[in-house]
Amino acid sequence: MNVFVKLIDCPYCHKKVYATRWQLMVRGRLSLVCPACRRFLYHAVRKRLLLMQTVMIFVAVLLCAGLARLNIPGGLLGKALALIAGVIGVMVLGELTASWVSRQALLQRETDRYVAKEKAAEAERKAAERAAKHKHKKKK
Repeated sequence: MNVFVKLIDCPYCHKKVYATRWQLMVRGRLSLVCPACRRFLYHAVRKRLLLMQTVMIFVAVLLCAGLARLNIPGGLLGKALALIAGVIGVMVLGELTASWVSRQALLQRETDRYVAKEKAAEAERKAAERAAKHKHKKKK
């Protein structure tokens, strides 16, 4: 199996979804859609991933600002190489933290909780509709 391909279980329909690491890094984990059920795979942990991405942006800015202030030998080329290395380091760190935040057990637990809330809200809405119909019939 290719090391650049990651096998992910859809937490909704439990189908296997193949995603390349490049797709996860560039397009983002929030854009993955299950081909079977057409739901976003990481919707359940979306807030955590957005928070983690925001933190990684601040880390990148602080790291690049710190590297730009250092007296790095090699002049402008040395500073540019240090900044590129810093950005690559932040990308790798972001990918590692994103894979930890969106691990399968946590994703499944959060998705189960999310689906249970959706079902409860739907049942509550249907009960309210039935009560409104019943109340309307009594008035006639």
